[in-house]
Amino acid sequence: MSRPARFARGLRWFAAEFAVVVSGVLVALALQAWYQSRQDARASPPTREVMMAAVLFVRVKSDLDPEEGPFEGLEGRLAT
Repeated sequence: MSRPARFARGLRWFAAEFAVVVSGVLVALALQAWYQSRQDARASPPTREVMMAAVLFVRVKSDLDPEEGPFEGLEGRLAT
């Protein structure tokens, strides 16, 4: 085999290996982004659940302490 033919063969081999490694890295990054978005979705509760918890808190508080209005003293308690 001549020297230019060996160089071309080695260059094709390098290009193939490079393509495999780059595609593997891209797949790994895509999977990591997908997994991170799932974790973020689990970490923050949906807005509907937060609102229902706030309404329940107001109802329970007004039932326990009838002298106060239903929204008195809630400014700092519902901050997330």
